[in-house]
Amino acid sequence: MISELYLRWQTLFGQFSIDTERIRREFDSICQIYSQRGRAYHNLEHIAECLARYDEGIPSVSIEFAIWYHDAELLAGVTPPFNEIRSSHFLELSLPIFGVPKEIIENARRHILATSEHTVPTDERFYTQTADDLVMLDIDAWILGAEHERYIEYSTGIRAEHSSFPDKVYYPARLKIVKALLKDRVYYFTDSVTEEREEAARKNLETEREELNYWIKANG
Repeated sequence: MISELYLRWQTLFGQFSIDTERIRREFDSICQIYSQRGRAYHNLEHIAECLARYDEGIPSVSIEFAIWYHDAELLAGVTPPFNEIRSSHFLELSLPIFGVPKEIIENARRHILATSEHTVPTDERFYTQTADDLVMLDIDAWILGAEHERYIEYSTGIRAEHSSFPDKVYYPARLKIVKALLKDRVYYFTDSVTEEREEAARKNLETEREELNYWIKANG
């Protein structure tokens, strides 16, 4: 997987820089970040899956940059958009070195901030909604509509990333998030993804809600 990711990275950054050594160092740095201990879901596999979803749509350099950097900063238990702001700052500091135009960097920054919640972006302090923001949301949230076995791996990974929190704290908090997603009843914002994954996402979330409710009642 690493070699395939590096070829993609080279192609992306090679559009703006011929400094192959610096491009490699930046790749090694981002890989170290996503391979940190405790990253049970927000890791290189997640990036690879997001890139696979990206490949199904219309190419956008800003979205591809955003995918690479959108989870660069990961602190468990904080309120959005804390991690997203820090990740977008990481991107803003990194990309100018490679000659990436300001417009692309700004668009990528906005895409990252859009992932702070799986809803249509509304907080104009951080970003203004665009069609590409919605594409980025769908890419990041594809896991909600994944096959159930993969969804279980995702929810288990998220629990592992919050392992510092006891079950009696984590499970009610997670239930609140799942209920909010089910209440919105909108998980995807582009037509092709909605048709493909909406029903699966609802079923996955409903199943997790039932399991969380069962645990809370049994251990309350």
